[in-house]
Amino acid sequence: MDKLFITFSILLFLTGCAERIEQPSLEDIGMVGSMGFDVAEDDKIRVTISLPLPGQGDNGEIQFTENVTLAHEAIRALSRVSDRDLSVAQLRTVLFSEEFAKEVGLKKITHYLYRNPMVGDTVFIAVVKGKAEDILTKKYKANKSNSEYLNNLLHPRSSTAFHPFTTLHDFTFYKTSETGDPMTPYLEDTIEGLRISKVALFDYDKMIKTLDPEEALIASALHDDRTLADMKLNLEGDEEDSFENQIMLNFVQSKVKITSNGSLEKPFFNIKLQLTANVLEYHGPLQLDQDSDINNLEERINKELKSRAEKTIEGFKEAGVDPVLLGEHLRAHISQDEWTKDKWKEALPKMTYEVDVITEIKNSGTIR
Repeated sequence: MDKLFITFSILLFLTGCAERIEQPSLEDIGMVGSMGFDVAEDDKIRVTISLPLPGQGDNGEIQFTENVTLAHEAIRALSRVSDRDLSVAQLRTVLFSEEFAKEVGLKKITHYLYRNPMVGDTVFIAVVKGKAEDILTKKYKANKSNSEYLNNLLHPRSSTAFHPFTTLHDFTFYKTSETGDPMTPYLEDTIEGLRISKVALFDYDKMIKTLDPEEALIASALHDDRTLADMKLNLEGDEEDSFENQIMLNFVQSKVKITSNGSLEKPFFNIKLQLTANVLEYHGPLQLDQDSDINNLEERINKELKSRAEKTIEGFKEAGVDPVLLGEHLRAHISQDEWTKDKWKEALPKMTYEVDVITEIKNSGTIR
C-alpha cells in the first residue's frame, strides 16, 4: 500500500512539473499560400513564403524569407521569424527560379512536399525568370493576394491550353516514370503583370530548355487527345502572296495515334495526328466557299503542322528527353526486365519517326 501511494505521488508530482506546451489557436496559425525557392550562397536554399494577414481581406498578405540548408527546415525556420506557427495545409503554388531549376533541380523540394501529408495534390508548380522571391514580394493585383493571383494564373484555361499546367503530383509522376520527363509553365514578369510566356522542359528533375507557345501546343497535341488552344499559322503560298497566307484556327478536336516497331536498338515511331478545326479568320487568295479551295487549305495546314511537329520532336530527340511519352508506345512491346528509363534515354537520340497530319475544316469562318 505504501509503495502504491509513493508511486502515485511521484507520478502526480512529475505531471505537475511537466512543461505545458500551449497548442496554437486558429488565429495564431499562418497558412502558407505560396512558396518560392532561389539559389543562396554557401550551397543554401533561399526560401520565401507568402501568407494572408488576418482581418485584412483578400489582398492582405505578408512575406518572409530565410536561407536554409534542407528543404524541411524552411517552415520551422520561418516560423521563428514570423509571430505565428506556419502550416502548409493551404499551400497552392510553388515557384522555382530558373537558376534553381537548372543548377539545383526540383527533386529534393518536390519529394519533401509530396511526402508531407499536410500538402494537397493540387499544388501548382512553375519556373520563373529571375528570382522567385521578387515575384512573391511584388504586388500585382490591388484586390487580390499574390497567392490567389498565382493560383488563378496557373489553373488550366481554354485560352492557354498549350501550357502544361503542372501540379506537384504531375511533376512527381513524370520525374519517377519509366519513360517521360516533366514540363512546367515558365513565368515572366511584364508591365502588364505575370505572363506564362514559355514552357520549361526538364531532364529528370533539372530544367534544360524552354519551349515557345507554338512548340508547346504541338507537344500538347502529340501527348494525348485533348482540346487545343487557338493557333495562328503562316501558310506556305506563292511567292507574291506568301506574306498574306495567314489563318487562325479553332480546334474542335485533336486525336493522336502513335505506334512503334518495338525495338530499343533502332526505335521507330509512326505518329498520326488528326485535327478537326474551324477557321476563325483567313487572309489569303483562296475562296473558302469552294470545296476545291477548302481541300487546298487543308493540305497547306497539314504541311505546316507536319513541319512544326517534326521540328518539335527533333528538339526532344536532340535534348534526350521525352515529355510526350513516346517511350510508352515502345515500352508496351518490351519486357519489364529489359526496360529501364536509362536505356530509353540512350536509345532516344537514335530514334526515327514519321509524322502524318490530317486536318478537317468544319467551318470556313471569316474571309478577308
